[in-house]
Amino acid sequence: MNLPSPEELDEATFMPSARSVAFRRSAIEAAGGYPEWLDIGEDMYVNHRWRELGLDLRLARGAVVHWRLRRGLRATWRQYHRYARGDAIAGMYPQRHALRFAVYGGLAASLLLRRRLPAIVALLAGAAYARRPTVRAVSRARGPGTRAAAAVAVPAIMAFLDLAKMSGYVAGLLRRPRE
Repeated sequence: MNLPSPEELDEATFMPSARSVAFRRSAIEAAGGYPEWLDIGEDMYVNHRWRELGLDLRLARGAVVHWRLRRGLRATWRQYHRYARGDAIAGMYPQRHALRFAVYGGLAASLLLRRRLPAIVALLAGAAYARRPTVRAVSRARGPGTRAAAAVAVPAIMAFLDLAKMSGYVAGLLRRPRE
């Protein structure tokens, strides 16, 4: 899997997940309880409440939890679709999702225009977006042909997951309770 190494994580922005977190009961109570109304992304929702409250969140770099994508494209799509749906329902990461829609919308527009400059700009933006995960995967690749395969596969997988997230976010916006 192409996950960041512990050294790449920033303690100021790191958000623990349910698979790798320890907390006191008082921290959950301070956050208003565990959001049982949210079927996925509840751990991130609690993390955001803790950050808003100024609670002390610490990164334990030595506590490494391995995590894998689901087996098969359908299951992986569903996983990321549900993550983004939860984000939309809970009102989390709206800027991140808006940026994703803007980038892929710009890519689609550049392809429809059939002009060289917008296409080059879109290609360079896509390369910049995929750079860090691609470099990480290529540097970890072992064996003949695996580096080239990683250089091609990582951007393709990223696009697949981004499309799943965009569809999930739209689905979540449609399910989001009206205030």
